[in-house]
Amino acid sequence: MKLNYTAYMPVLFVYVILIVCSFICSAIIFFIAQTTTRMEATARSKMLRRLLFLFTSTLWTFFTCLPYRALYLINALGVFQGYTSEPWYFTYHRVTTFFFSVLSFGICVNPVITIMTQHIYRNRVVAIWKRMLNRSGKNDFEQISDRRKSTQAFLESIPLSARN
Repeated sequence: MKLNYTAYMPVLFVYVILIVCSFICSAIIFFIAQTTTRMEATARSKMLRRLLFLFTSTLWTFFTCLPYRALYLINALGVFQGYTSEPWYFTYHRVTTFFFSVLSFGICVNPVITIMTQHIYRNRVVAIWKRMLNRSGKNDFEQISDRRKSTQAFLESIPLSARN
């Protein structure tokens, strides 16, 4: 059974356009934020770290996912129809296969990059890793949830007659 490219084409177009637009927008936001001086130093540093993560994540997606999808889109458009026996088509096929490997690698490495660059994810992974190795005396809930306990009562725990 052969894939009907006409049904898949809008998805390919939207995918390629969204990745390119996302990369352009994140680059613009990052460079505007870099030149801004209206914030305190600590708030600016925190914002730049978050935006740097956003920019690098988008850049990673741009370079790992987009080439394969673009090459697949070119093939789906029928650019090579009738030229499949040409020697350069085999090169195109090998390049497409290489970028499929890059796509697979990128999808696998993306969570690792997130864990390494974002402390909240890193802390959770370390807590889970410690729990798996049984190196901590904390119970499961304390180990995973290191957040400060709330001093306000939850709305669900207040009787209906006592609500304002």
